[in-house]
Amino acid sequence: MRTPQPRYTETWDPSILVSFIQKLDDNGKLSLPQLTKKLVCLLALTKACRSSDICALDINGMSFTHDGVIFKRLHLSKTSRKGFLPDSFFPKYDAESSLCVVRVLKEYISRTSEYRLSSKLILGTVKPYNPVSTNTVSRWIIEFMQLAGIDTALFKSHSVRSSATSKASQRGMSLIDIQRAADWSSPNTFLKFYKRYYSHSGFGTTVLSSSN
Repeated sequence: MRTPQPRYTETWDPSILVSFIQKLDDNGKLSLPQLTKKLVCLLALTKACRSSDICALDINGMSFTHDGVIFKRLHLSKTSRKGFLPDSFFPKYDAESSLCVVRVLKEYISRTSEYRLSSKLILGTVKPYNPVSTNTVSRWIIEFMQLAGIDTALFKSHSVRSSATSKASQRGMSLIDIQRAADWSSPNTFLKFYKRYYSHSGFGTTVLSSSN
């Protein structure tokens, strides 16, 4: 039996994608496909979500708080431990409204309400607006990564998870907090599979992430 190995030996700085998202038009001016992809990417960045986690988000388990939004996990995912259904919390980001996942989420819910027939949060962008597959979410993330200038021949959508968690570690977040945010059973998962170094040449630039 093969021992699982890390997929990447290095990663990209998430601020590359964040900067691209920040330059998009206001939420209300974005097309539905653009708004959907923006939401999906911010969900992935702010919670280190897998594409399958994003597909599982359900508005029946959604509640807004003074500092963000909580999604209760209504069903076990393929990667969930039996009897372990952690909530997913996505924080407000008042420092830069264009990067606030809660603002994007509210615009998205408003925009999709007229044709929404499913309680799954993320829907297709064309009729019949059905809930999307994991592959679709992954493709949307890849599209935005590519537009941001990230090498998608090397890095796939799953790399957002290692990028976000490696950035959090670099900024001093504890392994326990990273473990809780990413819903891992052990900090060793991060150390073995996700902690990577940023891939860039020349002068090491300091790029502000969404926590700045």
